[in-house]
This record gives sequence, structure tokens and C-alpha cells, in this order.
Amino acid sequence: MRRAARISATFLLAMPIMAAISAEGGNIAGKTGMASLSFADFAQLQRPNTPNTWLIGPPGFLPSPDEAAPIFAVVPLTLRQAWKDVIESEPRTRIVAESDDALQIEAEQKTAVFGFVDKISVRILPLADGRSTLVAYSRSQVGYWDLGTNRRRLRGWLAALADRVGQQSRSVDRMDAQPGRM
Repeated sequence: MRRAARISATFLLAMPIMAAISAEGGNIAGKTGMASLSFADFAQLQRPNTPNTWLIGPPGFLPSPDEAAPIFAVVPLTLRQAWKDVIESEPRTRIVAESDDALQIEAEQKTAVFGFVDKISVRILPLADGRSTLVAYSRSQVGYWDLGTNRRRLRGWLAALADRVGQQSRSVDRMDAQPGRM
């Protein structure tokens, strides 16, 4: 019983420290908030040797993705808007930056319990015939292991994205099938 009380007391004492780290966006060094506005450089992406990231990308993308990115039968700007809609529907999530060409979005999502900030970057890639794909990178800012959070997040967001894009495609198909529509 005394050991359980000691563990509880240690946990309670650690919570303010964890909250302070979270308030800094997981940045213990205390850099300015502008760091959150920088864009992931997918051309120079260097992943850490820790199991707290997840990368989805097309075949041939380097570094090798953890999972292949799907191809969507929509133009890049439609895919970007659907991705933004997915982000905006997620709890504790916000868009922090969009590139000038509107094809890269940086977002942050806070964890439910301690409010740690995870960063999510996506770059929409145009393909031939009005199709598109993406590179998505989700990573924890604090800790060594994320217990699969980044993988689950991106897989869930991709499923929601496919639903949204599918709904848009079906509504366009229905409009095309209606008599008198051009």
C-alpha cells in the first residue's frame, strides 16, 4: 500500500512538469513559437531512430514510408480541401500553416491526457489525369515511443479522407447523371 501511495505521489508531482513541457509544445529548450510555423521539408526528411513517427508516401518516396499512400481520383486542390476538413473535424487539432501553393498543410494535435503536441505534415502530390496522392508524416514531439498513436492517427485520417473524397466523387457522378445538367 505504501508503494502505491509513493507511486501516486510521484505521478502527481510529475504532472506539473509534464504540463509545462506540453505548454511549450513539447519543446523543452523553450524555442519561440515560430518553430511550429516551419514546414516539413519532405525532400530532406530525416526520421529519428525512435518508434514515435509514422510516414505514408507513394512508392519510391525516400525515406521509405511505413505505408503506401493511396491514389485519389480527384485534383490536388480537392484532396487538399478534404484533408483540411478531416483535420478540422478532429478533436484538439488545429492547422498551424499552409504553403503558398496550398498543397502543404502543417497541423498539431494535442494528446487527450497530458496535452503533448504531435505534429502532422501533409504534402499533396499531383498525378496525371486529374488524380493526386500525398505524403503524410505524423510525429511525437516528446517521448521515445508513442504506443502506435501516429500510425493510428494517419490511418484514421486516411480512412476519413477516402470517405470525404468518395462522397464528393459520388455527388459529382450524381450531378453528371441528372438529365439537363451540363
